[in-house]
Amino acid sequence: MKILIIGGTRFIGLATTKALHEAGHTLAVFNRGNNAEAVPQGIQQIRGDRDNMLESADVLRAFAPDVVWHNIVLDEQQVRDVQTVFTGVAKRFVMTSSMDVYLAFGRLLGKEPIEPIMYEADENSPVRNVLYLYDDIPGAYRNSKYDKIPAEKLALASPDLPATIVRLPMVIGANDGQRRLLPFVLPMLEGRSKIVLDATHAAWKSTYGYVDNMARALHMAIESEAASGRIYNAADGVFSWLEMGQRIKDALLWSGEFVLAPGDKLPEALRFGMTPQDLAVRAERIRSELGYEPMIDFAEGLRRTVTWDVAHLPDPLPPQAYDRAMQDEALAALS
Repeated sequence: MKILIIGGTRFIGLATTKALHEAGHTLAVFNRGNNAEAVPQGIQQIRGDRDNMLESADVLRAFAPDVVWHNIVLDEQQVRDVQTVFTGVAKRFVMTSSMDVYLAFGRLLGKEPIEPIMYEADENSPVRNVLYLYDDIPGAYRNSKYDKIPAEKLALASPDLPATIVRLPMVIGANDGQRRLLPFVLPMLEGRSKIVLDATHAAWKSTYGYVDNMARALHMAIESEAASGRIYNAADGVFSWLEMGQRIKDALLWSGEFVLAPGDKLPEALRFGMTPQDLAVRAERIRSELGYEPMIDFAEGLRRTVTWDVAHLPDPLPPQAYDRAMQDEALAALS
């Protein structure tokens, strides 16, 4: 199979690109060349800008892919560009999406004034009513019109370029630019005896996936013609923030304890800061329809992520990941 990849040189994209390459597919990666050295040998690289795809239309069409996989769709226009360039050329379009499309995410950010959502969402669950959640947050996204919901709708509406949507959760793993686990890893490495957590944050649940498993899910969706016109959630499980901390504690053999406190008893920097709303999502459809099974147990994936984090500590350390002074202040106040 010939596959054109947009967004395949970092983290989830690179893990999936490697998996497709090892499976023997003929690949081309469309990128600006900023991380070209990460792409395995034997994969064609087409230089260009995904925001100006039409300028590269001739060379992209010349590759004549069977499937186009866009891993970093931010808005409708990027989907429209794929459809303009590849309709009549490619057989399918696969789009990586996010679980931020669900109604619960809008409530979590305080944008959906509704009662708490108590169910685990699946692919048939309601999506947000409020679009463009970040357009009033400076610097949140380089494109203020970021939203996967209208992009998904546009992708699925095309009869001439059938689409598959894969919605991903919070993903951990080596090379994760967001470094989601550092708020636990850093104080544990420092040897703190106690870590203070906002009790609401500690109880908050979200959906997680390990990068190699999410790459496997994407790999299967890209390969399967039966996935045309379908939406799939991909995930390893739902865990509270405290459960994640306890798993990291086990991985690092940390002997300290977590101290839970009401948010109003803590410095503002340690408060949850969002509406109490779990982001719990089910991922059964991809198992039943495509036969997906995770390659790596999530506990092992988390252990591997922690090991990578420890070996690749950022310099300087991001202040939002660990505020030593705020931890000290909170412990002093609570004691």
